[in-house]
Amino acid sequence: MNVLITLGQILSKNGVASPSVKHEKYLLSMFEKARPVPNKIKINKVKQTQKTPERMRKVVTLKANRHLVGQGSNFQKKVVKDYLSPLRVHDFSRHEIKNDYDTQKATRMSHIARRRKQSANYREILFSDSRRFVGELLAALVACSSKTIEATSDHVVRHFPTWTMEEVPKIPKFSANPNLFEDYIGFLSHTKFLYRNSSSTNGIVPMILRNLMHPGNLKTLHLRTTRTYNDMIYYFCEKFDFASCREIFAQMKIEGAQRNTITYNLMLLSVLKNSHIRKVKPVDNEVIYYLKSMRKNKVQADAVTWTTCYNFLKEDVSRAIFIEQMQLRGVPITAAFVYTVLRNGTYSSEECLRFLSNNKVPLSFKLFKLCLDRLLEEDRANVAWLFLEHTMMKREMDFRIDSDILNSFLRYFAKKGRFDMAIITFNTCTRDFNIKPDDHTFEMLFKALVTNGYTKNFSLVLKYLKNVRGSFGLGNRNNYWLIKATGISKFNVPKLNAFSDEDLEKLTSQLDNLKWSSTSSGFTVKTWKENGPSFKRALRDIGCVPPMVRASKKPHTVNTTAMQKKSRYRRRIRNIAVQSAMCKRIPLAKDWYGTLKQQLKERNILADELIRYR
Repeated sequence: MNVLITLGQILSKNGVASPSVKHEKYLLSMFEKARPVPNKIKINKVKQTQKTPERMRKVVTLKANRHLVGQGSNFQKKVVKDYLSPLRVHDFSRHEIKNDYDTQKATRMSHIARRRKQSANYREILFSDSRRFVGELLAALVACSSKTIEATSDHVVRHFPTWTMEEVPKIPKFSANPNLFEDYIGFLSHTKFLYRNSSSTNGIVPMILRNLMHPGNLKTLHLRTTRTYNDMIYYFCEKFDFASCREIFAQMKIEGAQRNTITYNLMLLSVLKNSHIRKVKPVDNEVIYYLKSMRKNKVQADAVTWTTCYNFLKEDVSRAIFIEQMQLRGVPITAAFVYTVLRNGTYSSEECLRFLSNNKVPLSFKLFKLCLDRLLEEDRANVAWLFLEHTMMKREMDFRIDSDILNSFLRYFAKKGRFDMAIITFNTCTRDFNIKPDDHTFEMLFKALVTNGYTKNFSLVLKYLKNVRGSFGLGNRNNYWLIKATGISKFNVPKLNAFSDEDLEKLTSQLDNLKWSSTSSGFTVKTWKENGPSFKRALRDIGCVPPMVRASKKPHTVNTTAMQKKSRYRRRIRNIAVQSAMCKRIPLAKDWYGTLKQQLKERNILADELIRYR
């Protein structure tokens, strides 16, 4: 059964449903800005070959407290146990710290699944195994669906900043402004705070969220709404902490919060993400459990619920049957469902674009990115660029092109080792299309520089990229490819590491002018052949010269000494980072609440007094 034909027939009759929603934009200016108290003592960092007294102190402290934060300490599990402690009378598996995950069984199941995929009759086996699940899934969905199914239950779409380099905003005085509690939880759970890695697993954000939503925190109990619980489930789902998602879901029932359709859709999404990692058993029973719970609690499914459940189907026969049942039950076909169908299928870019055009499906951001990614996967970068240009210049402003699109191109060029095309595309998107880059953008630029190989001006270009990143206010955050590029600059091209300010200024002037609009023939993979002398001079300076044009090289020899030095350098940075993270955990392991309060005061996030729950 052809899934696209079945879907196309339904779209020709009913068209694409567009839910009517209200958009609300949230800004950091809604909250008081936290201004960290500056340190009175300035420490000048001096390069030393031996361990500094501070470093030695950290090592000694870490060795003495390794049982609190090291391997086998179960630090994170103890945090969760503390969170669940007020709910001791209720049945939670993480009340007790267990290390009962069967790694061998999970590995064995993964190997079996991999061998099955390689078999000739894989589709027949898959349909035979999924027949029972498809029947149960459709029955459960129909049971919790009303006669009239809405396109979405979330009629207010909130727009938070995706990321920010600013400090976490101050905790408001909820006693004076109770309405800010919901907005504050929404901000912390939807915006990634890059400042001091605040949103990371060991950052300040998850600690604030767990404190404000703690079952023992009676001062915020009356402020919690269904939306705040949903935001918590969303946050932990994005962190792949699915056990915490289930615990928040259970906490809602215990504290008398009403679960709604969005709650169940988020739980189904967490099950879907969990199904993509190595599992001891399939997730079929979990999906059916949440659908039956919806019916039991009289929560009605919407089109988002049906769309999420479609992702659990693994072969085309079940998918076509599922779509036919959607038509029979009057489930609206939205652009999000069309995207889900195309993403789960092995369709080429041409098939996707033809289907969207023939059925007059309005282009959403997700559909646009899907088609563009498929074009890049097929090595049709020139068509992908034309698609982007046409969309930017000709379309109505129904969605905004952001850094995700730029990162797709840079990821492709970095994989190919085409630093020239990466830097030209970056300049064009940021200067001509006004796309704001993010941290991942520069990670891909560093990768493109590394995969391009060792060049005469490698260190100079690396310095240029760091300066450009700083000009966009993204700080000096380390990542894998930056550390790798720094290692090359230190140990593979040490004699070329020295350059003057004039050299940097000259290179900056050259690279800033590299844009597709300034080339002779626009976007092209033949950047050297189809451009003039001045363009070639810039390409030569960044080491992007075709192999046939390069001067003859000496036979390649492996510099084992440099390789060993780079390996030790990366290992040393990793060890320092791990030691620093573990040392920060030690006070938390001894006094979680007291350390959190101290950190919030030092960063001036604490407005009045942190709400104590003990």
